[in-house]
Amino acid sequence: MTSLECLSVGTPIVSCCDNFDAHRATSAMMIRMGMQELVAGDEHEYVEIAAELLQNLSGLRELRTQIRHGFHNSPFTDISGLVRELEATMTGWATGRLAPFTMLETRRTC
Repeated sequence: MTSLECLSVGTPIVSCCDNFDAHRATSAMMIRMGMQELVAGDEHEYVEIAAELLQNLSGLRELRTQIRHGFHNSPFTDISGLVRELEATMTGWATGRLAPFTMLETRRTC
């Protein structure tokens, strides 16, 4: 399964920002959905997040519902809106009105 398929059915994904494009892409998806708490900065934090999830099974059930709902109400399922946002961002970059990555208003970026 791909990360998008997992998210569409509410499967939590703990990701780690590192040098692999696939990991960074999944981390960016999680951040985009407002799930920064599932994005680790390093391997140690990755293990901490995963262990914490496994120690709270009732919280994990709630998280699955939150992810499923969040995914289906996210830009990932609004193709027209996603394209408009992409066009606006690229236009901003091309005209110099927007610096790369300033559209990420998150606590953690990859």
